[in-house]
Amino acid sequence: MRLIDLMHAKFLCQIPSVQKSNASSLRQLINHVSSHMNALQALSLNVPIQDLMLNHLMLATLDMETQREWELIMASRTDTPTTAELVTFWNQGAEPWSYFRLPSH
Repeated sequence: MRLIDLMHAKFLCQIPSVQKSNASSLRQLINHVSSHMNALQALSLNVPIQDLMLNHLMLATLDMETQREWELIMASRTDTPTTAELVTFWNQGAEPWSYFRLPSH
């Protein structure tokens, strides 16, 4: 179910543009957002939609190796992780890099 959740979040971020004074393109925008929001509501998410959206945006910035690590950790879960869980993962992953920080002057 997590993949379906993230798929709808991805599509919500790919909002079609609205042409000026064009009722048809405005209707397409409304239909696009409504259909994905309705689908997410039907999935009965265990997290707020804003967590799902933030997770999608944050995961899209990760390199492939870190994405794989995240997916391995999440593989046994069927629920959607919270943004706090993703941030915790990032903090844990960033810890080894703290040894390489240059001293500030």
